[in-house]
Amino acid sequence: MGLDENTKHSITVNNGQVNLASDSAKINATQNNGVDIKKIESLITNIISNIDVATSLEDRQQIEESLEMIQTELTSPKPKKSMINMALEGLKMIESGTEFSAAVVKLVKFVQTVM
Repeated sequence: MGLDENTKHSITVNNGQVNLASDSAKINATQNNGVDIKKIESLITNIISNIDVATSLEDRQQIEESLEMIQTELTSPKPKKSMINMALEGLKMIESGTEFSAAVVKLVKFVQTVM
């Protein structure tokens, strides 16, 4: 009759990508690790440029510290999610106009895709 084919696969993955093809299948895969630093810089610049002139000095300092913390953590090899979340919450609490809020929302959405 024919040969019975019995194929077994044992695969262990830690923070990676696995693609398995059989027969004459072909896989084209791309894996992007890391964070788009230019995107982060662009989002941060957008937030800074949309700070309302009426924003207090204390709020401006909090904004700068939060943005610095987010950028530092996102570009580190092992970002601390709790630090990023704390910085994002700090930004969300500041009232500095509609454009500022919209810019913060864009940063939050970007961070969510990364984490």
